[in-house]
Amino acid sequence: MRVDARVRLVRRTCPVLAAKRMPSRRVRDDAPTHAVRNRPFRRVHGTTCRRGSRSSRGRSSHAIGGRGDRSHVGGTSAGMAASEVLSRRMRDVAKPPPRYLLAFLEALAAEEASQRQGNAKDDPKRPWSEGNRRGLLLLAVAENRLQASLWIAKRIHEAKPPPPDSLRYGDMRGCLRLREAAARRLFPEAAQADASVVTACNGCGSAVEMLAFSLCDPGDVAIIPAPYYPSFDNDLSTRAQVQPVGARSNRPKDLEDTFKRMEKEGKRTKMVLLTQPHNPCGDTMDLEHLKAIIQWAMDRKLHVVSDEIYLCSVYNGPVESVCTAADAVSALVAECPELAQACDERVHSIMGLSKDFAASGMRVGFIHSRNKELNNMLGGLGYFHAIPGDLQHRVAEMLEDGEFVHRFQEENRRLLKKAYDKVAGALQRVGASCVCPMGGLFVWADFRKFLDEPTWEAEDRLYERLLNEEGILLSPGRDMHALEPGFFRICFAWAGMEALDDFESRLVRFVGGLAGST
Repeated sequence: MRVDARVRLVRRTCPVLAAKRMPSRRVRDDAPTHAVRNRPFRRVHGTTCRRGSRSSRGRSSHAIGGRGDRSHVGGTSAGMAASEVLSRRMRDVAKPPPRYLLAFLEALAAEEASQRQGNAKDDPKRPWSEGNRRGLLLLAVAENRLQASLWIAKRIHEAKPPPPDSLRYGDMRGCLRLREAAARRLFPEAAQADASVVTACNGCGSAVEMLAFSLCDPGDVAIIPAPYYPSFDNDLSTRAQVQPVGARSNRPKDLEDTFKRMEKEGKRTKMVLLTQPHNPCGDTMDLEHLKAIIQWAMDRKLHVVSDEIYLCSVYNGPVESVCTAADAVSALVAECPELAQACDERVHSIMGLSKDFAASGMRVGFIHSRNKELNNMLGGLGYFHAIPGDLQHRVAEMLEDGEFVHRFQEENRRLLKKAYDKVAGALQRVGASCVCPMGGLFVWADFRKFLDEPTWEAEDRLYERLLNEEGILLSPGRDMHALEPGFFRICFAWAGMEALDDFESRLVRFVGGLAGST
């Protein structure tokens, strides 16, 4: 499906997007206000940012303990027409995508239309390129398009022809060769080359959905430390009908507070969903922190799902310094052997190729779990989430090539560090700060000082001004379930190094204009 067709489809299925500008979301008056994840920022190039609570900063529409407003399909003539076609179940979960994603898709559609028409002139509606320096700087989507990504495309293309069996039905958890390769390369400590504990599926979003569907009942709660990746809402709720609820931070105390609040509301919590490294902050939990979370979850008989999709995209320190859920389980069981069975049954991790291998279009993800009953059930669900057979063999061959994987990851980390340094330098020039990330494809920037008032509406206005006046598309904090207005995720791996230089000049000009207007 072409990009422009996807944009039209999104608009048709979500009639509230019929107008180009999305309406502002209602601000909840009962939402508590807390600083981002209640932990102090680390120093970035000599600047720091505090995360202290500021009650005067306004209140988030993504309440801690709720999902914010649900935009249903009904309510307009277009919505009434849709209600005659879609099931009630689909109408209940239909809501607009994040506004930054819609703007991103519209820019790609403009680029595709320009290429088809042979129109090479500068166009501010198209993405930035060397031939279109007036174009949009797309810094809102966490996709890796740095130069090293070409290595993966070339390696997959040059793989040996897959065997004839790849054209036939096979194990819906993935062929044995692929699962063995993933066990050795992606889960070496956890799987110990045991393919039986690995399931392959079409992307990490599908992995989250499969786990939610398998481990939770409709209406159950999944606690996620805020801020968090907005697509988790879709992964959990659309088909599995699991309710994502944000916690104030990833500290066990804040997780426990959220758990108790759900109990008081008569809701059952079944899962804690973590990201390591974190999205959108890019920081990581140390071994003791992760052990504490897992022990708390085992005491509460909860499942822990650790999304480790950025684990190999660590550039501000050695990869080995970032602990995994498997590392924490090993250390915890060594201290408390009685927890071994609970951890085997209730701790699961996810990895994939979309981020660490710059291959989001291939849709390849993996689940690691030692829960035998779960793994048997994933074979049935795999019918709906399977990877094409020929691609499985090509990916397996690439993962088996240890020398290639090592060279690629080293170059990829070098480029990620270079891109991060450019963005951190731009933020320093305008007096803004960010969480010092350990890894990932983004930084979590503090733009509160640029708001004209401490409200979500002011954040919306800042987002629109950056986009319309300077052509800078960022992920606003409201969409990332931030706990107070003024934070933005800046994704630095999509646009390219020269575009990041232009980002600095545009940001400096924009902030200078703000200073001149006050």
